[in-house]
Amino acid sequence: MAQEEKPNPIQTQSEEEGGMRPGNGDIRVLLVGINDYKDERVKDLGGCISDINRVESFLKNRFGIEPSTPASNTGSDPIKEFKTYPIPHDGYNQLMICRLEDGQATYANIVQAFHDFLKPAGVNDRVWFHFSGHGTQSPTAEEFFNLEGGEDQCLVCHDFTVDAETKEIKNLLADKELAVLLNEVASGDGGTPHMVITLDCCHSGGATRDATISDHNFKSRHTVVDASGLRLLGSYLNGHYTDLVERGGHLEVPASAHVVMTACNNLQLAGELGGGFFTAGLIDALESVGGKISYADLQVRTRAAVRKKGRDQTPQFDVLGGAKAYTRFLEGTPEGDPDKYEVKFQNGAWTVACGAIQGMSTQAMQKMATSGNQPILLEVFSFESADKEKPAAIAKILEVGPQYSTIGPLEEGGELGLNARGSYYGMLNYFPAEPSFVKITGTPDAVQAFKDNWANYSKIGAKNIHFATEPDPDKPQDLEVVIGPDSYRIKDRQTGKFADAEYGLATPNEVLIDLIQIVNWRRLRDLENTDPKSNLKVRIDQEDGSFQLKDKITLKIDFEGKGDIVVEPQPEDQGNTLVLKATKTNSISNDHPNERYFHLTPKITIEGKTEPLYFYLFKLWSWYGITADEEKKSEGVAADKTKLLEFQRFRWGIAEEEESDTAYFKLVATSEELDYHQLLQDGVWDGRGRPKLEFKPEASGFKDWAVATLKVTIVRES
Repeated sequence: MAQEEKPNPIQTQSEEEGGMRPGNGDIRVLLVGINDYKDERVKDLGGCISDINRVESFLKNRFGIEPSTPASNTGSDPIKEFKTYPIPHDGYNQLMICRLEDGQATYANIVQAFHDFLKPAGVNDRVWFHFSGHGTQSPTAEEFFNLEGGEDQCLVCHDFTVDAETKEIKNLLADKELAVLLNEVASGDGGTPHMVITLDCCHSGGATRDATISDHNFKSRHTVVDASGLRLLGSYLNGHYTDLVERGGHLEVPASAHVVMTACNNLQLAGELGGGFFTAGLIDALESVGGKISYADLQVRTRAAVRKKGRDQTPQFDVLGGAKAYTRFLEGTPEGDPDKYEVKFQNGAWTVACGAIQGMSTQAMQKMATSGNQPILLEVFSFESADKEKPAAIAKILEVGPQYSTIGPLEEGGELGLNARGSYYGMLNYFPAEPSFVKITGTPDAVQAFKDNWANYSKIGAKNIHFATEPDPDKPQDLEVVIGPDSYRIKDRQTGKFADAEYGLATPNEVLIDLIQIVNWRRLRDLENTDPKSNLKVRIDQEDGSFQLKDKITLKIDFEGKGDIVVEPQPEDQGNTLVLKATKTNSISNDHPNERYFHLTPKITIEGKTEPLYFYLFKLWSWYGITADEEKKSEGVAADKTKLLEFQRFRWGIAEEEESDTAYFKLVATSEELDYHQLLQDGVWDGRGRPKLEFKPEASGFKDWAVATLKVTIVRES
């Protein structure tokens, strides 16, 4: 029968989850690798045993275990046949490794390994569960349907099968079962160990689709479940959830404190080519720094390592139940400093100044491979409090907008207990978008002086911007500050061009302010709402079980020439990128202020049922300036209707000394008014005349929202 579930409260920054506890601890590692599957309908893999060999080799090197060191072996069955090595340093007692390979990795054996091998871990110990094999998704139990979106994300065990007659699914380890197993480890009598989960398989990050693979040497770690019925609630982990309900408990997936790292996001496949791309990237990243790295930094390095292998695969990192992103891998000791964001009460709600532009997930939830959907947590601290270690409140993200996110108490009907007139900041227990790295070049003294000033400029960290003085392939530096004898210059390493402005050595803060402008510009340019629940997108299901999201709102710009400028017709398949041609005489200059430019008229098409919406058209200029038109409002559109809106016509051209210029036009549609003036900025330029628009501040607020982007380049013909 199922074990009684013990409560596992959310931990705060001041508690000891994952910290270095007194006394020696063990490191318990459960490695599961499955190349060969029992059911002939499941495609065999080739790199999963190599994966767990690589993990074991890393662990031995990390903790100084010589190849000649004999292991203490125990027992004869797969679970008790684990190896134990004494650890000579770092304050740990012993490294314990349990391997389940191919036929050993049955559903029953994996569950037993959690109970017999991992569950004895205590508060001083570390636990790592790594799985390499197939992943899939299958229909969830009816009782979970509304809670989890109708699907289980599953690890495919060696003995997985589907009964030919009853279509009953057997021997998939669902996310809701893995959550219970982890909670049992966390709730043991010895206290909660620091736990790390790594899953190198498809559907480990909440995946919802498959894809066609053209490389014949590549294998996808995805398998298709042929099942027609929903899973029964009693089939999960020997009746755990039915026992819970019968005892009068609330049906919910437990959330224990752990860090989970998975191979890919929900639109990608985990792949292998002699070994899992994710496992290889993860171990490459760990070995590059000797294993001493925070989870936040490890995310950046692992993604970069996977990209270097040529894979369109984005590993996902998540924290749950009070585990910390800024702690050292596998050890849990503090490592690094999280960004801080302003928290304030505005327009009747508590908000944090971190939205989609700063990298917040637009779904306001983490799709956890180990525990289903879980909220993103925020620790709120008071600027006035003398105790900077104790949070004033722990909140969850309720709704994510472009600039701000609304927050609320963990429990329905609860209160945050904050003073609406108080001064607060928040720290996210969450992995945001990848940071921006800035290269700094100059003399050692000049570089150090700039770094010291950077450290004292608090706004930089809040934008997730970090400096680097040495090349680092895992941290692409796409901006550069060049320190000369008399000035600073900013170089955009994406375009290879220097920004217009030069800065005196006495004004380093101006450099930092403009770096923030460039990063803000890029994040607005790349802003997307990927939440499939948005009513501003139409879901189109495909025959292979995947789906596409089609926008109800599209942006088009009509162009007209002025003077002798000619607008050439653009190919229909050019998508969201347009190129305009200008001759040698087509330049804007002081001698010709009102001619030789293009007229641009932005137009919006709304197709299908929408509620009343506000529209904002942002113009992102090449000097990183952002301007905007006055908002447009639509009263809503019926399901079978189409509506057109038109923004005011404006002009644009290139200067005599320019050969080309590029601008982005970003349409943002929201169901409530946006405080859009906070996104506007003058840009980085040397004072030459640039087009400006007047604008007025509007009330803040957001619910549903969508974006459309159009890139336009003017190129001078030879």
